[in-house]
Formats: sequence, structure tokens, C-alpha cells
Amino acid sequence: MDFAAFLSLEDISDALPPYREERVAVEMDPELKAAYENLEQDVMQAFREHRGNPSVLSNGVNALLLYPDRPFDLGPFTGWEYNPETEQRERFVFAEPRNLSQETVDGKERWLVEEVKSELARGRKVEYEARRYFLSETSCPYGRT
Repeated sequence: MDFAAFLSLEDISDALPPYREERVAVEMDPELKAAYENLEQDVMQAFREHRGNPSVLSNGVNALLLYPDRPFDLGPFTGWEYNPETEQRERFVFAEPRNLSQETVDGKERWLVEEVKSELARGRKVEYEARRYFLSETSCPYGRT
């Protein structure tokens, strides 16, 4: 590496405009909220029935974090459990979330559009970061993420 520079944000921060990060809580739409609450009940029941099972804990928490942003095409959530009769680990379904429409514009998206329009109307520049999680590369409509 004949020519390399290693910088931190502090090294260049004087040349950057002021930055403010803001998180905003937006209520779920009624349909999403009802579907989420059903999923939450299923996951909590699985936690009780499979206490200490790391696959249920991990997949259950991920299900609850993922569903509000992607309430479609998820399929069932599963865990693994040892079956002494077969002496094998076996997959089991602990939750099957309701599949909502991918075309629905939810409250969060509506809020973001209105916020951007408001800022632009005041002549301000807007930058936002959005994350969308996909279960696999094949489920991502944009290709590899």
C-alpha cells in the first residue's frame, strides 16, 4: 500500500454539515397490529412450551423483530427439538404468521413520505436510511443484499 490514508469521522467532521439522527415511533396500522399480536401470542406460547430451547428463542425474537417491517412471504417459523424415539433432531413449527399484502403502504412509510415532502418544501435537504430485511438472497427483490 504505497498510498493509503486511514481516517476517522473525527478527522473530517469539521468539513461536514451538522448531523442529527432521529428515531421516530409510529403506531402500527390496525391490520398489522392485530396480525403482530397474534404472532406475539404464538411466540410467547412457544417460549413457555420449549423453555430453554435456543432455536425457539432465536427464531422467535427474530420473528417479532422482522414481522412489522416484512409481514409477507415469511412462511412458518420453526425450531429444532431432539426426539428420543428417533434419536434425531426434528424441526417443528411454532408460529405461522398471517401473510399481509406486500402492496400495502404502512403507517411508517406514509409518515416518511410526508416528512420528506415537508422538509423539501422548506428547502431543506433530506437523507434517510431504511433497512429492509430478507430471509435469503432469493427472497430479496433487489438481488444480493
